[in-house]
Amino acid sequence: TKLSVERTNPTATIHAVVILSASVLGGLGLGGIWVTGRALLIQLTPSDQIGKYMGLYGMTGKFSAVGALIFGLFADLFSYNTALGFQILLLVCGFYFFSRIRTT
Repeated sequence: TKLSVERTNPTATIHAVVILSASVLGGLGLGGIWVTGRALLIQLTPSDQIGKYMGLYGMTGKFSAVGALIFGLFADLFSYNTALGFQILLLVCGFYFFSRIRTT
């Protein structure tokens, strides 16, 4: 039998690099968000209730999977552009509510 080496698809390689790069950048960004979010939570929470609010904060991280579900549903029902637009709307709402937090 003759062995043949198939050439890789350059488009697939570029997509793999983009996905890997986005994953690394997303991980770095999320790490910073988690650290600053917990620090802000400690500043805003009464000292006798930190455990309760840390648990609630941890559960909100688990509920963030709902955003991926919404994106998938909107992409299937409408289009990827509509799904991305809805995610951007949610992001803007989050930034608005986060900007309303006042610390001492």
